[in-house]
Formats: sequence, C-alpha cells, structure tokens
Amino acid sequence: MVGAQVKYDLDLGSKEVQRAYADYMAAFPQSTLQDFYKLCFQDVFGPGHIIADAKSAEAYLMSEIASTQTFGGPIYEPCGIRGRYVRVNISLVADSVLPAELLLEAFVESAVATPLWVVTQWPEAWGRILESLPSSLRDEPASQDFLKSLAEVFARGEFAFHHSRQFNAAYNFHYRIVDRNIFEQKLLPLINKHYFPFLNK
Repeated sequence: MVGAQVKYDLDLGSKEVQRAYADYMAAFPQSTLQDFYKLCFQDVFGPGHIIADAKSAEAYLMSEIASTQTFGGPIYEPCGIRGRYVRVNISLVADSVLPAELLLEAFVESAVATPLWVVTQWPEAWGRILESLPSSLRDEPASQDFLKSLAEVFARGEFAFHHSRQFNAAYNFHYRIVDRNIFEQKLLPLINKHYFPFLNK
C-alpha cells in the first residue's frame, strides 16, 4: 500500500499565495473567493471530511456518474497552493480510463486524520492567505457574503465549504481528491497509458 504522505506546512508566503491565485483564476476565471478557499482547504484537509465509509463513497460515485451528462474541467489538476492533493475528474471512470474500484481505493486511502494542531491553526492560516490576496477581491459583494458565512462556519468549529453556484454553473466539474503520492503511483500511469500510449513503447 502506498499510503497518503501529507506534509503539513501552514506558513505560506504572500508571493506563493498570489501565484497560486493567479494560476487558479487563469484556469477557472469564473471562480470566486469561495472557490479559492475550497481549493486551499482541500489542499490541507484532503478528502477525509467527506468520506463516511467506502461503500457509501462507491454508491455516491456511481450515482454521480450515472446522473452526469457532461464532465467539465481538466482530467486532473493539483489542488491548492502546495499541491498535496490532486483533483481527479470522474470522467476518467466514465470513459473507462480508470477502473472505478481503483479510483475509490485511491480516494479512500487518501483520507487521513488531520492533526489537531492543523485543525486549530487553520482559521489563522486562512486569514494570512486572505491578507495576501488583493483587497479589491475582499470588497466584492460575493466575497463579503462568503466571508460572513465562513465566519459562522468557523464559529461552529467547522471548516468545509462547497463550491459557489457560479463555479458549478460555469464548469460542471466532478472530481475526487487523491493524495498526490498515491495519484502519481496508482492513477497517473494508467492515465498516461491511455492518452499517451507512445510513452510506453
């Protein structure tokens, strides 16, 4: 078993944050501050907060594939500022590039318990990320509404947040989050074999 190998570091430099934000907005220009928060959150917490058990994860994946007509977004992309995790498009299962069982195995295996010190320091770390972003972004009505809602979520000791309606309407991106180490060893070889068969000759 490969196993998730998360290295936590919440000390992010302003230039690092700004570069990550610029890259993200270039890829998804219809994104909001809410979506960038989700990206940063996923890069720290991974998929653990959304997995109840392996069977429910499998049932939800197959239901999502069956009910989706088109899959937006890239087939995979690094998640967040440090890229600890990768967003893997479930179209790869729908198109028979990846076996459903393999993606689920990687997804569940990537769910590791987040250390308590990371949990307690996350609101402060997000505050530093926010300060590194343009002040004009924080002044936008959509951002102000999101930050108000986020403060209420933080007050309850919770941190997860969904994508904005604007993001979902623009991209229809369906994915699962996988630890980068697991992704590179278990999933990427099959993806490359499918899309770049000449690499295997």
